[in-house]
Amino acid sequence: MEEYKTLIEQAYKEAKLADYMAYVTSKLVKDKKLLISIIDHINKSFYLALNAYLIKERLYRRVPPVPKEHELLIEMFFQNCAQNLKVEKGLKDTMLKINKAVNAYNERGMLLQRATKYVFVASNYELIDLKIDEVKEYLKKNLEFVNVIKEGLNA
Repeated sequence: MEEYKTLIEQAYKEAKLADYMAYVTSKLVKDKKLLISIIDHINKSFYLALNAYLIKERLYRRVPPVPKEHELLIEMFFQNCAQNLKVEKGLKDTMLKINKAVNAYNERGMLLQRATKYVFVASNYELIDLKIDEVKEYLKKNLEFVNVIKEGLNA
């Protein structure tokens, strides 16, 4: 099996795992680390889907070499490929926010819980706040995005 097909399958598994955690596990376990795990799986799913599509495009020499950093990968996708797949530009901000939150937690390990939201503190003291309803909305966008990428790879 080609590498990009393996990556898109992994992206779909990550998205489904995040979905299960958000809608089933969160009802049983009330812990703020569950939110971290959910957004981490969403972030991995976005990364794997982007990587899969850009690797296929690279095989046909439509894009330059594929970077490993999340931010550069997102930028390259939205510059070169998003219009072909009719992906909305607002999704770029969602991907960057999720990636920033994951990176903030990985750098500092700091997550604050407020009454209606969770706040990640980045190393430059930037505050990234997420509500659980926002995360569930991001999850829906992630599943839609993975399906669009999967269709784009099969075309």
